[in-house]
Formats: sequence, structure tokens, C-alpha cells
Amino acid sequence: MSERIHHDERTEAPTARRLERARIEGRTALSRDLVGSAVMLAGFGGILFFCATMYALLSTTVKVILGNLSSVKLDGSTAILLLEDAIKTVIVFSGPILLITFVVAVLSTWLQVGFQIRLAEIAPDLGRIDPFRNMRKIFSHEGFGRLAFGFLKISAVILVLVHGVRGMVVGPEAIVGTGISDPAIIVSTAGSRLVWIFIKISGVLLLISAGDWAHKRWQYRQSLMMSRTEVEDENREAHGDPLLRRRRRDLHEKLLVKREER
Repeated sequence: MSERIHHDERTEAPTARRLERARIEGRTALSRDLVGSAVMLAGFGGILFFCATMYALLSTTVKVILGNLSSVKLDGSTAILLLEDAIKTVIVFSGPILLITFVVAVLSTWLQVGFQIRLAEIAPDLGRIDPFRNMRKIFSHEGFGRLAFGFLKISAVILVLVHGVRGMVVGPEAIVGTGISDPAIIVSTAGSRLVWIFIKISGVLLLISAGDWAHKRWQYRQSLMMSRTEVEDENREAHGDPLLRRRRRDLHEKLLVKREER
């Protein structure tokens, strides 16, 4: 009896077959916070990298538009042309950043769960809007854990933001009180400092989200733990009954012995 209980305890690591079956069913250790933090970091990093080009392109476009307004009669067709030029400019300087964030989102998801397309995830499910089901989730252990995780992220964002803004106002690298009178320099410096602050915020959120992913992966592996009986049953399904395989092997050896005797 005790041996049977021991066999039913989930002490065995999940097999590759069980992991693959769970992945196909959509049960994976995916941290959406990790994906969002990586996308945020990539986006602000792209802004910092392309900021000089974006500023030059945007300022040139604004000058051209303002110059045309003073020399060209503004009517419906002219306004449409100016609007088209403005839209093209926005697409040109935002396109690389959008592409970078898209690639990072795909990669960060793929590294967690692999390549997987599940149309069932976008299918209508009335259970998702069930108020009683959602209330149970909110007041469950997982719900309180997510709430604590949210407070941790908000606290980290506030700390980094306050520290960064304080450095812009007071300290050796402060912008205020430096005697700079050129508005363009002030705006450019403040903008780059703010981008750096948001990059730091994204980095902190990425580290916190990495911890969240590690915890989810641990929970995921624990949920797929198998008993020794389940492992034996799965091996039997995959390779056949070991007793039958042993009998076949014995019969095969006996046949070989008889052939050698002849």
C-alpha cells in the first residue's frame, strides 16, 4: 500500500512528451510583463539611437511646411498634400522604432514558449467576461500575488523617476540654473535626459519581469510534475509494454541459439 502511494506521488520531472503536449495545448510559462518590458526598453533605446536623425527630419519638415504656408495659397488640395507629407515623415522616423519593437516582442515571446500559433486564443470565450469567475481570480492567491507584483513595479518606477528628475533639477548634472538660454539646447538636453530615465525604468522593469518569468516557469514545471506510475504508463504508450518487449527479446535470443545449434 505504501509503495502504491509512493508511486502516485508527483516526484518525477515532466517528460519531453508531456512538455510538448502541454505546449500544444497552450499551457506555457509566458510572462507578458517580460515581453512588455523588453518592448519598452527597445522602444526608448531606438528613440535614443535615432533621436538626432528624427530631430533633423522633423525640424526640416516643419520648416518646409511653414515655408509653404507663407508662399502657397492654402486650399483643399494643398492641405491634403501637406498632410500627406507630414504623414510620410511620421512613418519614416517612427518606422524603424516600430520595427525594432515588433522584432523584440516576437523574439521575447519565442524565447519563452517557442514558435506557436494558436487561433483558439483569439476565439470568443464568454467565460472570460464571467464576473464570478473573474472575482474568484482577483481574490485568489494568484490575484494577491499579481497585486503585490504590480505594487512592486509601480514603486520601482516612482523611485527611478524621482531620482532621475531630481538629478535634472539639482546636482552636478542639473539643467536648471546652468545659465543656458538657448531653448533648443534646453529642450534637447531635457529630452535626452528623459529618454535615459525611461530607459532606466524599462531596465528595472525588465529585471523585475525576469524574476516573474522565473517564478512562472517554476510554477509551470511544478504543475507538470508526474508520478512514477504516470511515467511508466507514458513509456508504455510510447515504447510498448516492457514485459512484452522482454518476452520478444527472449524469444528472439532463443531463435538465434537454435539457429546456431543447427
